[in-house]
Amino acid sequence: GASRLAALENGEVDYLFDVPGPELERLSGDPDYDTQSTLINPGGSNCIMTVSFNLDRPMFADQEVRQAIAHALDRDQFLERVLFGSGLVAESHISSGIAFAHAAADLPAHDVDAAEAMLEAAGWIREGGGTRTAAGVEGVEDGTELAFDFTHFPTFSAYAELLRAQLAEVGIEVTLQPLEPPVFVETVFTDRAFDTNIISYCNGPDPEIGVRRMFDSSRIGPVPFSNAAGYTNPEVDALFAEAATTVDTDARGDLYRQIQELTAADLPYIPIVETESTRVFTSTCRDFLPAGHFAETASCG
Repeated sequence: GASRLAALENGEVDYLFDVPGPELERLSGDPDYDTQSTLINPGGSNCIMTVSFNLDRPMFADQEVRQAIAHALDRDQFLERVLFGSGLVAESHISSGIAFAHAAADLPAHDVDAAEAMLEAAGWIREGGGTRTAAGVEGVEDGTELAFDFTHFPTFSAYAELLRAQLAEVGIEVTLQPLEPPVFVETVFTDRAFDTNIISYCNGPDPEIGVRRMFDSSRIGPVPFSNAAGYTNPEVDALFAEAATTVDTDARGDLYRQIQELTAADLPYIPIVETESTRVFTSTCRDFLPAGHFAETASCG
């Protein structure tokens, strides 16, 4: 990031595809540069940074454990400390950028006390302020620590560090496992050799394009960025199938609202933040597009 910024300010390049967060305010106030924010990137649009649980793991089989982990996460901090305020706290598994389908869901709010109580009730006991251990958790040997791996791209290390720190507060030990994209894809989607991870799931312009793949049980398998959680809910499958064949926009929106209610309750994933990218370019440049092909029509000088 620092090297790219230096190249811009030294006149070696005309624009940057993204701006290091701490520098955005400074560059925005400099008359030599212009900025443009967009929800669209080459990988897709309306992207949500999303934590996935591997539901094949016995420790995540209990819905209340997943909800407790969500209560322990302060999503506002991810927006402030990782994105420096550039984006939105996610309200649902469907981006607010898809207005007809988005609905604020009843996601667990940040509440450390609630997280502690739910973990205790689920059989994950904490003594002396250390890591929690299992006592009567189905499928888990008594005394097993509540400890798991968190798999992520190296570029998402700031999310990983913050998540680890927040979960440590409630007695959960997280081991970070940074993996380059090809290895990540094989580990998560082919081998399913992971506990939890974070993925930038891009919703696209319609939930049929970018959201259904996350939840439809037929999308569990060795396809990159599909149903990482291994989530199965026949009612959700049926609603997605109905939405795909429904023409009326209002009717489709209602179906997607039902889906968001169900997935917020089941919580196979925790949506963290909706990401927004800000490009910066010299003021002599013009005609950039608010899209993935940002510089396709641009000219400078």
